[in-house]
Amino acid sequence: MSAERVDRIEHAIGALRAHMDDRFAQIDRRFEEIDQRFEQVDRRFAKVDQRFDETGGQLKSLFETLRDDVQLVAVHFTPPEQRVTAIETLFSPR
Repeated sequence: MSAERVDRIEHAIGALRAHMDDRFAQIDRRFEEIDQRFEQVDRRFAKVDQRFDETGGQLKSLFETLRDDVQLVAVHFTPPEQRVTAIETLFSPR
């Protein structure tokens, strides 16, 4: 094999290596971008979870307030005998 042919082969191998290195670098950058996007998605999901927790707490508070209001109205418009029966039913073991 001639020296010139060996040089061409070595040059071709070097060019192929450089091309592959560039492609792998591009792939690495792409994976980094994907990782960043997943991190953004994770942060968004965390915010959604937080809002669900906050909303759940607010709803629970509203339901408790509504229950108390209904009980106040019921006390004023329900005869005492029915109130006793309702309270007994409420606190009876299930």
